[in-house]
Amino acid sequence: MKQSIYLFTLLICCLSFSYALDTTYTKVTIATDKEAVSTQDDLTVLVTLTHQEGWHSYWKNPGESGLATTIKWELPPGFQAGDINWPMPQTIQFGELINFGFKDPINLMIPIQINTSVKEGDYQLKAKISWLVCKESCIPESSSVSIPVKVVSTSQTSKQATKIKQMIKERDIEHLEGVFQENSNQLIITLPKLDTQITTITCFPEQLDLVDYQVDPLIQYNDTNLLLTLKKVTTKKTKHKHLTGIIAINNTDFYQVKADKQGGIATNTLVSILIFAFLGGVILNIMPCVFPILSLKVLSILAKTKQEKEIIKKQAVSYTLGVIVCFFVIVTVLVWLKYVGLQLGWGFQLQNPIFVYLMMLIMLSVGLNLNDRLALPQWLESLPGLMNKTHNKALSSSYKDFFTGVLAVIVATPCTAPFMATAIGFALTQSIGVMYLTFFALALGFSFPFLAIAYIPILQGLLPKPGQWMLTIKHILAIPLYLTVLWLLWVLSHQIGTLAWIVGGLSIAAIITFTSLVRVSHRKLSYSVGITIILMFVGLIVVLSQAEPNDNNVNKGAFQKIEAAINQKKKILVDVTASWCVSCKVNESVVLNRPEIKQFLADNNIEFIVLDWTNYDKDITAYLESFDRQGVPLYVYYDENGNATLLPQLLQKQDIYELREKQE
Repeated sequence: MKQSIYLFTLLICCLSFSYALDTTYTKVTIATDKEAVSTQDDLTVLVTLTHQEGWHSYWKNPGESGLATTIKWELPPGFQAGDINWPMPQTIQFGELINFGFKDPINLMIPIQINTSVKEGDYQLKAKISWLVCKESCIPESSSVSIPVKVVSTSQTSKQATKIKQMIKERDIEHLEGVFQENSNQLIITLPKLDTQITTITCFPEQLDLVDYQVDPLIQYNDTNLLLTLKKVTTKKTKHKHLTGIIAINNTDFYQVKADKQGGIATNTLVSILIFAFLGGVILNIMPCVFPILSLKVLSILAKTKQEKEIIKKQAVSYTLGVIVCFFVIVTVLVWLKYVGLQLGWGFQLQNPIFVYLMMLIMLSVGLNLNDRLALPQWLESLPGLMNKTHNKALSSSYKDFFTGVLAVIVATPCTAPFMATAIGFALTQSIGVMYLTFFALALGFSFPFLAIAYIPILQGLLPKPGQWMLTIKHILAIPLYLTVLWLLWVLSHQIGTLAWIVGGLSIAAIITFTSLVRVSHRKLSYSVGITIILMFVGLIVVLSQAEPNDNNVNKGAFQKIEAAINQKKKILVDVTASWCVSCKVNESVVLNRPEIKQFLADNNIEFIVLDWTNYDKDITAYLESFDRQGVPLYVYYDENGNATLLPQLLQKQDIYELREKQE
């Protein structure tokens, strides 16, 4: 009799910390870390799911398909179950889908808190465990369990206690805290820089339907931080204030990540960005696409006498207003297009063949005007007198300067100056207010040279005295404008092919014919020819609107090369360029296309890959945004581990030679 009682008691004790059930494809084992527990301690329940070979179940975020394992408890009063303590997930390829789950036995640990009001005695912890088990097909399984718990004054550990304690210790991984921001299609997470050399990184976000798991995270560094860029599955703003999950470094080191949404912008950061924007605007004046307009403004100031200082000031203000208005129009268009889901960047209008064509006509007309071959239309020349009748004289005399400012900004868009790219790239990921403020600082920087000359008399004294040489310079300045016309035709040919040369040739011939007729013919004939030419221009614009853009398959192939090279641990230098980007062409001529640079890249096994943004390409736009850039040029070096490093926008040979040091 005593032996029977002893065996019965032993069985009950065993059940209190170990219990097993079987389903069709899974064996379920339940254990506790204590044979008996006091109200001063917590109880840990261990649920182990062991699937048949080849089958798997899912993590709390199952990925692109599947269902997370859940446990629904029915507990006595005074007992409370905590969240599941999950093991580190694995990436599971299921067809073309990427899932997160487990193939090995899954140990789920659940802490149970016991209120001090619970009296000593025997209790039952009931739960329903549900999971989806998959192989070639998926089968939902579940199991209802009940495990006895004995509450006593002093806790007694079970045989499973050491195993459970070890697993808890192993899962107590290092925590990384950071911030995240987002744009229309990406999440950029900023974390502390790790000492580990990263070759691969896998992200397991806890939030569902947020990240595109098919796209590998982009790894970047700055002086103190690790930047992870993840592609979103939607262009909508996330409602999450925190992002949590696990990152696996080199498939061996795991980190628990928590990133808070960057709410607003720090004052010092905003001030830095505004300074960058202002300096970028100042430097933009000496970029090759702006210099002819800059020269024209200097000539207009020189043409004024010392007694006309007030007029010079008013001209500078009008020019500045034109610059500000044009920059605000550009940022407004960018805001609106991003709102409707399009991704565009600085210089986006030059991706439109019609805009390039109109710019060509404007540049040709301005050049002919400088050579006194094409006078302004009579109605335009009469505007000052008309405005004198309705407004004051100062306003009527400044309208040309306003539109000169507008023109200067338009022709500046092919160029990206130092500091400017950082400012614009940052601004376009911020609030609308920050965007407008940044572009306002850029506009002030762009206008600053003329404002300084107009309002600082000592600078005016440094300018040469007006004279006949100014007329000669005016004619000489027409030459870069004619070269710009040819360059724009070349850009147009990259967008629509040989049709560009036909359209451009007809347009140039028509305008030159018209200017010749105006000088020798009757006014009525000039009007008739002018109307005919305008109608021809309208027809050519219609032709351009129907023209098929050049195929972008070359860019698709380039992205495939980048992906393949990273997977094969090759070194790469990526050049994101465009035919209309003047800065890009200067860098290519001075650095990238030089024989010694090509030889250096070959000797160091650095593959050179070009992405061409001449025509709009959503993949290239997304690639630019992944580096917080909104325009070209962009130069990215990938080392053998796939880590990306940005090179300066104004390249020097030394920047390329220093890539050797990054390999060591």
